[in-house]
Amino acid sequence: SHHKSYYSFDYGPVHFVSVDSDQLGLKDDPGLYEWLEKDLAQAQRGNYSWIVAYHHQPPYSKGSHDSDAQYECYKLRQNLVPMFEKYGVDLVLAGHSHSYERSHLLNGHFGPSHEAATNPSVIKSRWAKDTEGVDTLLKSECGPNSGTVYIVTGGGAIRGGGSLDHPAMAFSHKNRGSSLLEFDDNELRIWLLGEHRDDKDDYAGYNNILDEAVIKKTGGCINS
Repeated sequence: SHHKSYYSFDYGPVHFVSVDSDQLGLKDDPGLYEWLEKDLAQAQRGNYSWIVAYHHQPPYSKGSHDSDAQYECYKLRQNLVPMFEKYGVDLVLAGHSHSYERSHLLNGHFGPSHEAATNPSVIKSRWAKDTEGVDTLLKSECGPNSGTVYIVTGGGAIRGGGSLDHPAMAFSHKNRGSSLLEFDDNELRIWLLGEHRDDKDDYAGYNNILDEAVIKKTGGCINS
């Protein structure tokens, strides 16, 4: 784009889209949505293995910021999430809450958090342990409304609070950490590398794998 607040780039077979959720994503900004729709439509037609979007506020969180209580998170569910779903965005990364939260595969979850518990259709697929005990998510569809995983990874510097019980989330963690993503053609591996705290909750190092998960594309979603 020609605007410093939103842009996109490619890294190998992955298309990344950056959106200014702090300002433009909260408004009905025609310029942003026109650019975003054009960019994502081109990405969907391209031969990308993965499409990833990222912005500051999360549409779903029960960390140090509650997505049920904050207007910014509500506006993202109304303004940006439908666009991400329309063009088959695989993964959305956000911060804002000083915690780590990893969602199930979601589609159509525009309401408050209880919608994920009372309307099973908004969760297209759930994580399950593989034979090695690693959380694994199978994504069998690509394209419009094929499902999106949302990760809140805002705990790099501050250890946050909150209930961390959003029903759309498969895993949540309050300790400080950084996310590491490894993209293969049809697999996306996710790690949360972070601090270790002992039984007394004293800091004991920043060298633990706090989360490990993998998304696998299957069936018609495999990029040949």
